[in-house]
Amino acid sequence: MNTNNQQDRENFSSTEVNSMRNLTKRKRHISVQDIKSNTRIPKSTSSISVTQPKLKKMKRRINLNIPATTTIMNNTAYKQYRRPLYLIRSPMAIIKMLTNIINCNFKKKEEQLYICHRLDLFDKHYYLQVHQQLWQSYLDIGMQQHRWPNQMYAMAKTNDFQICQQYLDNYINTMKKEIDTCHIQLNNQAQSYPLTTLSLDRLDHYLKEFVDSQRKYLSTRNNKQLQKFIDDFHEKQLFETISTYHFTIIDQQPTNEYTRKPGNNLRRSFNVRNASFMQIFTKNFDQLEECIAPMIYSPLNNDRKIIDVRNKRYKIIQETKRPSCIRINQSPNRPRHQQEIAIQKDHKNIYDKVRSHLSEHYFIPMIATVLKQFLNQLLHDLNSSYFSPLSYHDQILTLNQAKKRKEFDKKAQNFFQDTNAFIELKDNPFNKIQDNVIHLLNQIRTKKIIFQWQCNKMMPNRIKCQLAHLYFNPKTHKDDIPVPPIENTIHAPTTNISNYLDDIIRPIFDKECQNTTIILCILVSFRVLLGGG
Repeated sequence: MNTNNQQDRENFSSTEVNSMRNLTKRKRHISVQDIKSNTRIPKSTSSISVTQPKLKKMKRRINLNIPATTTIMNNTAYKQYRRPLYLIRSPMAIIKMLTNIINCNFKKKEEQLYICHRLDLFDKHYYLQVHQQLWQSYLDIGMQQHRWPNQMYAMAKTNDFQICQQYLDNYINTMKKEIDTCHIQLNNQAQSYPLTTLSLDRLDHYLKEFVDSQRKYLSTRNNKQLQKFIDDFHEKQLFETISTYHFTIIDQQPTNEYTRKPGNNLRRSFNVRNASFMQIFTKNFDQLEECIAPMIYSPLNNDRKIIDVRNKRYKIIQETKRPSCIRINQSPNRPRHQQEIAIQKDHKNIYDKVRSHLSEHYFIPMIATVLKQFLNQLLHDLNSSYFSPLSYHDQILTLNQAKKRKEFDKKAQNFFQDTNAFIELKDNPFNKIQDNVIHLLNQIRTKKIIFQWQCNKMMPNRIKCQLAHLYFNPKTHKDDIPVPPIENTIHAPTTNISNYLDDIIRPIFDKECQNTTIILCILVSFRVLLGGG
């Protein structure tokens, strides 16, 4: 007991001395979590003299605590509402996306909270509106057919047509009340608009477009559900028609003849076997690695061979999966008018190639109805490909990779300063270069050094010719996003001359310079001999 009391006194005195020493030190903010993590069992006197680790100062992060919007209680429509993924994520990521879309900085916390709260209200309004349209379509189709599918009777918990109709009416009226509540909340929030650089109507326009791009999948899903609703009616009608129809003796003859043939039994067994195989095979191509036999061959003395075997197995898996779909629109965050220009360009390019091919080889006239239908369908497919919304994850990656223009300009200037390989021209020499090329070609033709068809082939086109220029292409798939330079000379005045010379010299080069095989071990031994000699 005496020893314990003595130890307690020493501990108390040591802590008192340490507290007196720390009076002159700057106080630091210590969170509750740090205090809990640093609470320890009191140590003995032998370990008190050891210096304790200092608490690490943590950076304070700005957290936006967005309150949930008030809603009507006991609402069946609102119980089905789930916040989408893009609203569950970090609010700062949403603010960053909206900043790039609206081209306006929201630095104040009050503005950020206001925008996130208003975006949440617009999302709920969009969801309820689409949901109401779906159930209104259910009601209209059911009233026309004067019947309901089995799922609707199960939801209403009755088999009576009138009670089921009343259930749908109450459901739609409840959603209308929720939509009115969203309108009231939006109007109340509009009275305390904190922004001065952007009008409320313009902000609402951007927020509605953003919600529409993120939740456009709801309309696709509702169309599928509505089609399934219609198919249930059609299935019931077919079942009633088949069940009430009585087969005659003439109708039963083909069925009896088919079952009597011996080959049909084999065909039926073959179909059953195919069905069993389809159930065994994986439905997801990402699981092919589990279906294909694993690579168990591992030679001890040849690392190169095991690498080749693994690469071959990986190649088989990738060929089985087939190449993944590449999105046509690689820049989904561009303005809409730029995307429309790209659509028109691709549409014209594809249509011209298809029309010329069909007219030359299959003698289809250019004013045929099939080509007009193809033209309309192609435009519809391009629009759906370009304007289909990206997922939230892809948009975040795209916006994070899209650096500011000043950073790319700075990297380009650093390239010019480091290499000194290019200089910036003060005057445009395009007209002078084009006139010199045309003059020299005409001069060679007058001296009869080349033929007229050769001169025409090398002559530059004044309409399509452009000045050769340098541009930088950011590599977003690499670290630090480098901007390598690219020389664009495809429409230069001398391009036709270069192409014609390549057509002449290329066969000679291919004939004289045949394929050669260089063995690496011979080169290594030759290098060793040179080093030893």
